[in-house]
Amino acid sequence: MQSLAVPEAGSRSVVAQNTVFGLFRAEIGLLAVVLALLLVTILHDVLLPSAVDWAGFAPMIAATLALVALGAFIRMNRPRPQLAAFAVCFGLFCSFSAVVAIFIFQLFPFERPTIDRALISVDAALGYDWSDFLLLLAQWPAFGRFLGWVYAAAIPQLVVVIVALAVQGRERALHRFLWVGVGGMAVTVLIWRLLPSVGPSPYHEIPGEAALIGLVVDGDYAARLVRYASEGVPVIRPDLLIGVVAFPSFHMFMACMGLWFARGTVVFPAMVMVSGLMIPATLGHGGHHLTDLIASVFLFSALAALAARFLPDRETLR
Repeated sequence: MQSLAVPEAGSRSVVAQNTVFGLFRAEIGLLAVVLALLLVTILHDVLLPSAVDWAGFAPMIAATLALVALGAFIRMNRPRPQLAAFAVCFGLFCSFSAVVAIFIFQLFPFERPTIDRALISVDAALGYDWSDFLLLLAQWPAFGRFLGWVYAAAIPQLVVVIVALAVQGRERALHRFLWVGVGGMAVTVLIWRLLPSVGPSPYHEIPGEAALIGLVVDGDYAARLVRYASEGVPVIRPDLLIGVVAFPSFHMFMACMGLWFARGTVVFPAMVMVSGLMIPATLGHGGHHLTDLIASVFLFSALAALAARFLPDRETLR
């Protein structure tokens, strides 16, 4: 993939011609999305019956936005395009992740019945049963526990991809990466809002053998999902955040992101392995329907194609 045409020496004149305050148009759009969503969460907290622990979230959000500003400053004043690209894109990635997490939890409780039983029926027609899959993993406890670590590495693997792309100076690939992620989360949350689901865990008796693999979505986790879906979240705090969106699976979506955008980097072989292992990790430890993963692959494919179409290799603001 062709990298953005910024001279290696970091010509300030070229940067000035192609950026506004050190940010490319795609980055400005992403920043606007983050700030708009932040405003929505604040208004929701003020106008509707939800409570957000802003003292817990504010330092995190402020730090990530400050990182964006630092990256823009570096891009305008220092010949360090790779460092600037990492700071801006990592800051946007983290700030959006923090704000969208608040927004998702503000959508509880559900106003519609969940579609999980329908998804379980579809899975059964495909020959998949979550409880049976847990029993299968329990036959290899060490491997099952290792998959728990893989499941927890979903976001760190994306950070690795951001670093790899930034080191190569592939800013346009970073822009596509971020916009695909933002678009994927937006569509996922919209589907989840209209067709709520929490996964199969509340509808299955979790086999005792699942303890052998240190199951992430265990009985306590399932009980929290049911409580949030029916009662909402009294106070949204950073330490209470858990994965709650089942259909489509954003964990699987992130695995697709890591694999696709790591192409042409030194981390691609590792992403191939991690993404492959993320399938059983998400099914088992993530407490997902098989249909959740299938839907995510189709969603990612569509958004990656749109990003390639609407974010060409070169960008100019002139």
